[in-house]
Amino acid sequence: MRDLVKDTSTNNIFIVNEAHTSSGSEPLTTNANSAKYDLIVDAATATSAQTAAASSATAAAASATSAASSASTATTQASNASSSASTASTQASNASASATAAAASAATAAAVSGGSIVADTSPQLGGNLDTNSHNILIDDAHFIGDENGNEQIIFQTTASAVNQLDVTNAATGNPPKISATGDDSNIDFDLEAKGTGHVTIRGNTNPGAVQFNCEANTHGQIVKAQPHSAAVTNVLTLPPGSDQELVGASATQTLTNKTIGVAQLSGQVAISKGGTGSSSASAARTALGLAIGSDVQAFDADTLKADVADTLTAPFRGAVTAENDGSFDLNAGNNFTCTPTGAIDFTFTNETAGQSGMILLTNTTPQTITVDADVHLSASDLTAINAAGTFLMSYYCPDGTNVFLSTTPALTEGS
Repeated sequence: MRDLVKDTSTNNIFIVNEAHTSSGSEPLTTNANSAKYDLIVDAATATSAQTAAASSATAAAASATSAASSASTATTQASNASSSASTASTQASNASASATAAAASAATAAAVSGGSIVADTSPQLGGNLDTNSHNILIDDAHFIGDENGNEQIIFQTTASAVNQLDVTNAATGNPPKISATGDDSNIDFDLEAKGTGHVTIRGNTNPGAVQFNCEANTHGQIVKAQPHSAAVTNVLTLPPGSDQELVGASATQTLTNKTIGVAQLSGQVAISKGGTGSSSASAARTALGLAIGSDVQAFDADTLKADVADTLTAPFRGAVTAENDGSFDLNAGNNFTCTPTGAIDFTFTNETAGQSGMILLTNTTPQTITVDADVHLSASDLTAINAAGTFLMSYYCPDGTNVFLSTTPALTEGS
């Protein structure tokens, strides 16, 4: 397509309107592929006009000779001859102009056919420009301009570039797309404002918004500007530090390393969160539903404290727990009684370092007694408690695991 062909039999210039392999012979108007050519320079018509003009001139000369033999018709024929001569002159002039135009068109066509339009300083298209599966090459820092010659898109080149932009149009209901593509597997897409300028996402019927999709492009989250009615222009600065999430009003998130001034709080902090909104201790206790004497103990200087040396001025008593199977749970108390009804093994659970207490063992009908691996009792004491009798045993746990036992000799009434 667009090849220019000269018919040497007529000197006419044709342009190919359909790509094909030529066959047949000239003239092209009768060639088997004649429908695949369009005439653009009609040199044959110009040549025919020039020939006709020469013939007219010859006929005019003959008419003048005939006029001499007939005086009565000489004037008329002379007049006719003069008109014919004038017509012949006009046709000859037109033929000359056509030949000149044909020559110029042939020269221009030859330049286009050779792949260059340098000779035409203001080329124009008469229709769409089809690149025919080829590319348009633009020099570095050159541009596509508007009809006034002003820059609209300037192209900057990079030597040995391998990444580029793809612009894809879309069918109804789908958005057009600009993509970063190229030889690299993972590449960013840069938008760069000039100087201190910024990238603006403009609004239309809605405030400006940007959607961030998931990696499968099946879900997305939209960041949207305030509406026009809010009348605000402000700056939101992203937080510094390591990777993190933004805090949302409806999200369930835990804040760390944050200080909120009391003056910034409004309303009341829920009691379950440690606040009451009360202005006094008494009002706070009431809001919490606590009454001194029934819900909380009033301050008493005589109250025992775990981290100070206390002096008892009254008896300090603990409950006695019966453990007849020899399993002593030290969370149940400090003092125990044990009256076995069958063979038992002394074991201790929930041992705590520093705990001690007493066990009253009544083995009047002798039952076999053994001790666990973590329970330490002398062989003589173990032999003694396996005999009939009543024994007062003391225990002490030094480390939260081991329990040391000792026993008094068998007790009798009055002893």
